[in-house]
Amino acid sequence: MSRHYSRPFLTMLTTACATALLTICSPVLALDLDKALRDVASKNRLVGMSAVVVADGSADSVFHYGFSDLDQQRPVNDRTMYRIASISKMATAVAVMKLYEAGKIDLDRDVSDYLGFSLRHPEFAGVPITAKMLLSHTSGLRDGKGYFDFSSGALTPESPFGIRTLLQESGKYFTADMWGSEQPGPFFTYANVNSGVLGTLVEKVSGQRFDLFVKQEILEPLGMDGGFNVYEIEGIENLAVLYRASEPQADRFAGGHPARDFSAYRPGHNGLLFGPQGSLRTSAVSLVRFMKMLMNGGEYDGVRILKPETVALMDGAVWTFNGKNGDSYHNLFHEWGLGPHRITGQKGGDRIFGNLPMVGHAGEAYGLISDMYFNREKGVGVVFITNGLLDSGTFEYGEDSAFYAPEEETFKVVEKYLNLSSRTPRK
Repeated sequence: MSRHYSRPFLTMLTTACATALLTICSPVLALDLDKALRDVASKNRLVGMSAVVVADGSADSVFHYGFSDLDQQRPVNDRTMYRIASISKMATAVAVMKLYEAGKIDLDRDVSDYLGFSLRHPEFAGVPITAKMLLSHTSGLRDGKGYFDFSSGALTPESPFGIRTLLQESGKYFTADMWGSEQPGPFFTYANVNSGVLGTLVEKVSGQRFDLFVKQEILEPLGMDGGFNVYEIEGIENLAVLYRASEPQADRFAGGHPARDFSAYRPGHNGLLFGPQGSLRTSAVSLVRFMKMLMNGGEYDGVRILKPETVALMDGAVWTFNGKNGDSYHNLFHEWGLGPHRITGQKGGDRIFGNLPMVGHAGEAYGLISDMYFNREKGVGVVFITNGLLDSGTFEYGEDSAFYAPEEETFKVVEKYLNLSSRTPRK
């Protein structure tokens, strides 16, 4: 377990605690936060856990618990990298928006024009599929049987079966349930395959492998560790194993580096190879850098990744649930932007800090659950990651939201710690 503060905050601590920051710099409250989060982790029998709280846009409180690798008894710490699951989609969205800013992608243009093959809903062949639809999960695509067959059989650099063989009716991996029954555009259904198409789009437009584009254009400029390609990741010994009931499910490399040759891969052939939907490995501390970049309108520590107006475009509501126009995913999804999940704060649903609106993303895979959400106006945010359960069974749902119990309980602890009712909006 460790606690860290930004340099400006340390300067303030050497003088006196400013009234506006009492909730952060009070030693009593700081110790209470550690104890409360430790209680959450212990009560829910988590293998390991990381949580980072951001207040006033800059000050961090970092918490770690448990083990990243049970066999090696390796404790979770600042260097621990997790496969953050669907939060990865936010990095994919930023990659698309960088190409949008460069004038290389029109969000409302038929993506078939970029992909080099026709992407059409078989029942609505006259309706173009756009990047905006893919980013907002309104494309009509579904994670059908073909998606899972393709993921287990064709995700190798040398595979002759590109992503088009999953998406087109004549393709080897296509199944009818890859598309819903509704017309693309108005109807929302969360689907991982959308990000596979977006990853392929990034490759086609940039001419680079998806993992390398994200590393060069986003991760390295922000000083983030990890990447989308586990075979070329640095610091593999810091990668957390993902567990269900103490049994390893993914990323069990025992500190050794897995090998794979990517020299045969052609960019634009199959972006799903690099897992744009869920395979980004990074630490909680690095993920906060990414979150702060979005909180600060596309800039972090003097490095600009996106323009403020581009971030605002991403954050804006593209789809809003009206009770009939989509699948709310157990009442969790009520609004979506161009990549971000928009939190509306509905009790029993997408509630994090009361009714405070937020943007970000959640993730779940191989026993891991993860969250990254923030409110820009108040300058607050939270990152939560656990690499799984010690006990058998699955995560229980929370009492007041559609999030799982460890997530909801962490949010409640952080909300109390931040004392949101006394916070004034940032200028």
